[in-house]
Order: sequence, then C-alpha cells, then structure tokens
Amino acid sequence: MSKKYTGIYIGINRIAIAQISYSFKKISLDKIIESDIVSPDESDANIPIESSVSRFEEEDKNSDYATVLKKLLEENNFYTENIILVLPSRYTMVRYFTIPNLSKREIASAIKFEAKKYIPFNLDEVETDYYVNRSSGLNKKVGILFTAVKKELLEEKLSILRKCGVKPKNIRISSLSLLNTVYRQQKGDNIDKNRSYGIIDVNEQVATITIFKEGMPYLIRDFSLSGSELKSPTISEEDYENFLHELHLSMEYYYGQPNTTNIDKLFLFDDGTLRDKISNLNSEFNIPIVQPDISNIARKFSISNVSFQGMLTVATVVDECLKSKINISISPEGAKGKVPKGKFDFKKVSIIPRIILLEVVGLLIAGLIIYIVMDRTMLVPMQKEIDKVIKQRAVVLDDSSVNLSKNALNKILVEAVEKEKLLSYILYDRVYLTDKLSRLVADLPKQIWFNVLEYRSNFGGIDKEELIFYMQGSVFVESGGDAMSIITEFIRNLKNDPIFMEGFSDIELVSVTKGAIREFPISNFQITCR
Repeated sequence: MSKKYTGIYIGINRIAIAQISYSFKKISLDKIIESDIVSPDESDANIPIESSVSRFEEEDKNSDYATVLKKLLEENNFYTENIILVLPSRYTMVRYFTIPNLSKREIASAIKFEAKKYIPFNLDEVETDYYVNRSSGLNKKVGILFTAVKKELLEEKLSILRKCGVKPKNIRISSLSLLNTVYRQQKGDNIDKNRSYGIIDVNEQVATITIFKEGMPYLIRDFSLSGSELKSPTISEEDYENFLHELHLSMEYYYGQPNTTNIDKLFLFDDGTLRDKISNLNSEFNIPIVQPDISNIARKFSISNVSFQGMLTVATVVDECLKSKINISISPEGAKGKVPKGKFDFKKVSIIPRIILLEVVGLLIAGLIIYIVMDRTMLVPMQKEIDKVIKQRAVVLDDSSVNLSKNALNKILVEAVEKEKLLSYILYDRVYLTDKLSRLVADLPKQIWFNVLEYRSNFGGIDKEELIFYMQGSVFVESGGDAMSIITEFIRNLKNDPIFMEGFSDIELVSVTKGAIREFPISNFQITCR
C-alpha cells in the first residue's frame, strides 16, 4: 500500500503544493499546483503553467495566504495527513562547524555553546536541529551541521497552516533537500569520493552556496542578492557584481581551510534571477558550471513548465520519502515537543541490548559486593597501621592533643598533591599571554586593526585546560584590493609563528562580513585560536 505525502511551499510571492505517493521505493507524482500571491507586475508572469497547474484570478492573488492555500487544498482534493512544510533558504540559517569528539550526553551542550558564535540571535529565539558527522576525518573532532529558524518566522508559516486546518508532520529546509537530491544523482553517476562539488541555489532574492564532499557540506554561505526587493525578474549589474564577489570570497575561504580538495563541478539552480547571466557566469570561474533540470533530480518526473519553487517542493518531499544521509529538520511542535538528542530512553532499547545492559548491571553489583567484603577484611589491619602513625606523629610533635583521623590524613594528602600540580603548572606548563601579544603585533599586516581581543580558558581545570583566543577586527583596502587575501595572510603568519602557536592547535576564520566607516568600505572578521 502506498503512502502519500503533500509538500507545501510558502514563499514571498508564491505558494506551491505537490502530492507524492511512495511505495517500496517507488515514487510517483500525483499532482502539483501553484499560485502567485502578488500582482502580475511583481510576479514572474512569464512562466507558463500546464493544465496540471492552476492559477487564480487577480482578486485571489492579493488575498490572504491562508485563504489561497485553503482553496487550493480543498478544490484539488490534496491529502493532508502527511504534510511537509518546505522552508526556503531565506527563512533559515545553516552552518557547519567542528567541536571535540564528546559523548552523546555532552555533545548537545557543546553544540549549543559553539552555535552561539555562528547564529546572530539568542538561541531562545530560534528552533534548531543538528546532524553529527562523526566521519569528518578530523583528528579528535566531529563535524556539526547546525540549522536554525527564528521562532517568529516559523510561527507565521505554521499559523497559515492552522487556519487551513492542517498540521505539518515535518518541516524541511529546501537547501538541504536540494543537496541530498544532487548527491543522490551524482552518486548514481559514480561520484568521485576524493573530489568536492558545489551547489549555487538562487531563490527569492537569496543565494546559497554549498560545497560538499560525499554528501556532507563543509561550507555553507547565504547572502542577499539585493538590499531591497528586486523590481525586475532579473538581477541588476550592480547586484550581479556583488553576487560574483561573494562567490569568489566563498571559494577563497574554502580553499584556505586544511585538507580541502578541488571543486570538480558547480550545480546552478536559479529561479530566473540569473537567466541573462549564465554565459557570463561560466566564463568567470575555472570550474564547469552545469544547470541541471531539477525535475530530473526529483526522480526524473516528466513535468514541464513548472516554476523553480514548484520543482523545489517536489524535491523536498522526495527527500522526506527517501530519508537521506542528512536527515535534518525542524520540529513542528517547537522546542517543547522535541526530545533532546542524546537522551537515553530505556523503553526504546531493543531486547538484545537490554539483556546486555542487565548483564552489565549485574556484574557491577557483584563487583560492588566483592569490594565491600574486601574493604571490611582489610579495614582492621589498615586502621591499626593508621593508629601507629598517629601515635608516632604525636610523639614527634610533642603534642598529646593530636588525633588525626583517616579522612583528615587523606584530605592533607589530596591538598598537597593539588598544590604540587598547581605549582608545576605555573612554573613549567602555563601558556602566558605576554609573548603572544608581542608576536601578534609583529605578525599583523598594516591594513588590519583589532576591535576585540578575548583570551580565556574554556574548561578551567589544570588537566583539561583548553585555551581560547578570540580576535575581532577590521581590514581596509583601497579600491580594487582584496580584503580576504590580507586576512588569509595574517592567519598564515600566525600559524607559522611558533611562539604564538604555543598552546594552540588550530586557527579558524569564523566569519567575514562587509561594513563601512563613513564612506569607506571595510571588511570585519572574527578569528578563533584554540
């Protein structure tokens, strides 16, 4: 028996609905419907729609989203039990970073701590999910694919569905579903595991570039194509130049990271914004750029004349059916209904693991009993020895009031050991800041200045101390200069400086953003040494 899924895409000016049937890995598209929500002069009126796709009249295009969506669902008899809400890239944030390889119980807290550096919002304001890449190839580290959606933006979409009387079973991010579908196609075409690939996704005034290897994204950047809403179906020359600059910046940053491989191919998915610039884009990069038909990627459905948003909806629902390698989404119930990752649920453990667990518990109890018996057997002679030591100490100190217990002696011993560790750390092992600041000035290019320097220990313990040094600064270059190359030179100088690198194992460029001081353009950056 086949199972039906219905994907709903709600963009800034278009609603798309696609229903798919799934049975024994066989997928078929039942129907797809689209509707514009804006006036014809602001919408993409040049895309013809076949009979399988309907559009509303002018009065409906300006009506409430919920009214249009409800009418589409009811008039076309869509299945509404398994609703998949498709979130465009403009409403989401996806970041990839690394953390130490911790246990499942510790990793959730570590991800929350690290994500604060990459998400420009309070984590209480967003719904999140993450995927742990334990095969990242990094020594003693794991990769984290982290997603976040502002609660207020998500609530806007969910309120539209509630007004239509439907509730989503899952909420998926379109850019990740697009990555999964591309990877499935390339894997079928004997993808080279030793090379990297890129995806450029241009949709609703936002461009997202994803560079991935073996289906795992190692760089994800999104940026706006225009400071204001696009008034034309295609991009202006000024915005196109900014688009190229951001792409080059992303490539330079990717190749500046350790253990990167050459990008073999770039896949361009475009909602029509770049339709006049495809030939120019091919000549800009020394990488083959292909523009695949997303309908073929979405299990090769025989559809034509459907918008990019409609095909993106199909691809996302297909990704939900196939449960790809990166199975990441946002909980429809929000934080309250979401079980924290790493939480152990005994009821969900299968029979065989439960038996093994009970055997381990039994062994632990038996060991505890043996320990108690042995401890009682050895306690009497040990107590006699302690009494002798106490009497001898009383004689030596000529103080008959001395009466040290076993616990008191142990406490003195522990304090002595801790003091010895502390003195040894201060004298021999501690990394001092003075030398590093001196080298920091020597390694600094003249175009860079610092705004914030922060130096602290992450854990605080002597044996587990991890030193972290945060740098936030700015760089100014004259017209035609390359700020990214100056930042890269600074990082290279630091890595090649043995005095500065003492106590550090890695230097990471966390972010680079554009800014200005009066009329002078600058680039702001953040670097983490750990």
